[in-house]
Amino acid sequence: MVTIKHKLKTYNFLFTINAWFICCDELKCELHELGEIDNEMDLLINLIYGAYINACLTKKKSIKLTKDKCEKLIRNMKKSDYDKLTEAMLQAKIQGRTVGEMMNEQKKEK
Repeated sequence: MVTIKHKLKTYNFLFTINAWFICCDELKCELHELGEIDNEMDLLINLIYGAYINACLTKKKSIKLTKDKCEKLIRNMKKSDYDKLTEAMLQAKIQGRTVGEMMNEQKKEK
């Protein structure tokens, strides 16, 4: 779980398979179709939003951010906080492999 403090508020993000499923719901696609999403920023925002919702549900906290507010938070956060989020995302494991490993495999296939 990654915790980010922004303007006196604390936000938690949990990158597990549930975050990816929430991302898919937001993008209205299946998990295996995520590689076909052209807009990488849209994918990133939806995944981080999914991780936020996942953390709220796991900690039994109310969901206070909308996707638009989450996008604004992401665009205005410090680079060090953004780097923490992307590192946590890349280290998240899905089916025994990290997302970073899966992305490298996809690049090799292209």
